[in-house]
Amino acid sequence: MNAFLLAAGYGSRLGNITLSTPKCLLKVGEHTMLEHWIQKLDQLGVKHFFINTHHLASKVSHFLASHPFKDRIEIIHEPELLGTAGTITENLQKLVLDDCVIVHVDNYCDDSLFEMLSTFKSRPQHVLMTLLAFRSQHPERCGVVVTNKSGLLMEFYEKIMDPPTNLANGAVYLVSRDFFQKLFNSSKKYDFSKDVMPKMLGRANVYETQEYFEDIGTPESWFRAIEFQKSKKGSRQALAES
Repeated sequence: MNAFLLAAGYGSRLGNITLSTPKCLLKVGEHTMLEHWIQKLDQLGVKHFFINTHHLASKVSHFLASHPFKDRIEIIHEPELLGTAGTITENLQKLVLDDCVIVHVDNYCDDSLFEMLSTFKSRPQHVLMTLLAFRSQHPERCGVVVTNKSGLLMEFYEKIMDPPTNLANGAVYLVSRDFFQKLFNSSKKYDFSKDVMPKMLGRANVYETQEYFEDIGTPESWFRAIEFQKSKKGSRQALAES
């Protein structure tokens, strides 16, 4: 199983924070967001990592040059941003060889994803994707999903007012080889939510995480993730001392 870590964006909603530090290298606790995902996906069984870069790409490359898994990491530099689906289109020949985890690196996720992987492995034959979803307090700021009783994706809405549910798309996807063959074999696609997700109705199932999940795209949400990590570490220390 491979992983494609989307790490090229500017992080413009973070303001001055990302002027000198790329969003993927912001820390939550002791680890950068990029390291958070590399460690998690290594434990999940990922063997090879593709990581796209653009904004402050040299800093990301420098960070990865000394990484223990550097021989398993392939950096894909984009001189011009291709979009979340465009980068997949451009690298299709590499990705089509195996199942893949596609992740927006700016999401902090406390879930190990083992149950999500189990959901993916036990999916019906026609299902090409398992996506992670979480309950959002601000669903109007997210893509939201509606499922049937079997957890199959039936409706998808991208950032609309008065969404019909607060079950939000976490932008963590487990996809099969068939996903690449059937969804990316015709015209170019540029945005995952707008160009790909509408085609996944009835062809994706949804895993709802019960663990902490935070999009760190704003200073406020980044600080919330930091505070969560502090409280989690404090709880572990208190348990060890009891």
